[in-house]
Amino acid sequence: MRGRNKPWAKDFINEHQNLLYDKNIYDNREKTLEIGIGKGDFIIANAKANPDKLHIGVEMNTSIFAMAMKKVVNEGLNNVLLLNILAKDLFEFIDECSISSIYLNFSDPWPQNGYRKRRLVHPLHLEVFEKLLLDKGKIYFKTDNLPLFEMGISNFKTRNYDILFLEYDYQLSNDDYMSEYERKFRMMNIPIYRAIASIDKNKLMPWNEAIK
Repeated sequence: MRGRNKPWAKDFINEHQNLLYDKNIYDNREKTLEIGIGKGDFIIANAKANPDKLHIGVEMNTSIFAMAMKKVVNEGLNNVLLLNILAKDLFEFIDECSISSIYLNFSDPWPQNGYRKRRLVHPLHLEVFEKLLLDKGKIYFKTDNLPLFEMGISNFKTRNYDILFLEYDYQLSNDDYMSEYERKFRMMNIPIYRAIASIDKNKLMPWNEAIK
């Protein structure tokens, strides 16, 4: 996702360091992780609906990250913390076996074949997610891009994930929320694809036997 540079972004982030997630600060709440929060609509709605959980949001674009942070500040939420990092750097900031759910909402599909490894459903990322998740943790995967969706489902099955939900014309459920992208796509009548996969760590094959 790209966005215009916001000259105020870095100063705003520096002024709100209290909203940056720090794994060294103990917090016993159940933790969810959204990777690619965009402008923050989904994580804010999820946090309001689940006030007992700590919702961690990751966004690599600094200007868009600051826009999401401003929304969190304006909403006065105390159960959302954010990270302005790349997905590949998650291990530096989040402990293994600490996350109950990972949300992948309308991730960049990186359609060029040369960029396959950048897709968040590529095995290189799934290996990271499996380590971050608790046993029986879930990945919630939602996209408007059919090739990306099919790649994700194929890799989930190869990794022996339990597919709990699979829908190729997904209509929003009561316990799910829209990002700004999903709202736009639905207004354009673009189909939405969604899957929920659970990870039983006893069923996973060693990574040296998995697709790469």
